Amino acid sequence: MKRYLFYLILFLLGSFSKISAQDNYTDFSVNGKFGLVKVPQLEEYLKPIYTGKVIFTDDYLGFKKGKELFFYQKTSGKQLQFLVGEDEYRMYRWGGELLHVVKDGKSALLGRNMKLVKTFPYLYITIRYPYWSSSLIAKSKNGYDIYDVVQSYKLIQSISASDYFSSGLRQEDHTFSNCTIFYGKDQVMVYNDQFQLLKTVPGKVASIDAVIEILRPYFMIESDDPSAMDPSSSYDRNWSSGQIENGYKICESPYHYPDIQLKVKERFNVRNGEYSDVTISSKESSETYTFKLDKGTKKALIPLKYQQLMGLEVLQK
Repeated sequence: MKRYLFYLILFLLGSFSKISAQDNYTDFSVNGKFGLVKVPQLEEYLKPIYTGKVIFTDDYLGFKKGKELFFYQKTSGKQLQFLVGEDEYRMYRWGGELLHVVKDGKSALLGRNMKLVKTFPYLYITIRYPYWSSSLIAKSKNGYDIYDVVQSYKLIQSISASDYFSSGLRQEDHTFSNCTIFYGKDQVMVYNDQFQLLKTVPGKVASIDAVIEILRPYFMIESDDPSAMDPSSSYDRNWSSGQIENGYKICESPYHYPDIQLKVKERFNVRNGEYSDVTISSKESSETYTFKLDKGTKKALIPLKYQQLMGLEVLQK
């Protein structure tokens, strides 16, 4: 799981949402649910109904609701809709990201150009990329199918197993290999990064610890997960606030917005959120609003009706 978090962090660091002059729509949220605002008029284009935000491509705004994904083009508002193939439907690789979606009852991979990269002949339970391999592992009710991405997703192996894990293995001659170990049925099978079979050991085991014991006479198992990265920031996310006057206060965040101040009702606190967003919330009234600040136009990109509830004004220093 660490490796997927590792790639997720790398991807997000390079994919923060940006507002360009051509973007007519952007996202906002109210009390944890997401909607769309029409940027020029600050009108509510889509009420906040989505439970999750999906950062995937620069040209579309993505949301999740239940098992469905909804993408809206930033310029036209055009909607694309997909059914997710599994709970962990995102796959991260150094070359980018793919989504596991369902098309006509079969598993498919969605690319960042919003086109299907591959449609498989079956509906798989899960699809995963070992981070060091050019192949992907698709789980069915019978076992695992291995597809070679370089060979246009050619099926190269079908393996009878109930589970697997990836690890670095060192053989007796000190040769090191990044391997995938399948287990859970009648044998343990070790494949290298080209999915060539290195070793088969008889034995029905149900845990990684048991697999390690079976392989101990043949291999030394070494962890090859990338080091965990700490995505936390060292700066203070909270905006500082000055004296309260007539039920309002002025807040500022000089490091991120050196020429902007926000005026809000005194019950609200302001902080920098994720993806370059700003969050304004009140514990007293259980209100939370999240939106973007356009540094060019000095506008808060959230419908005006919500700005009125916050008493929000964007002030230029």
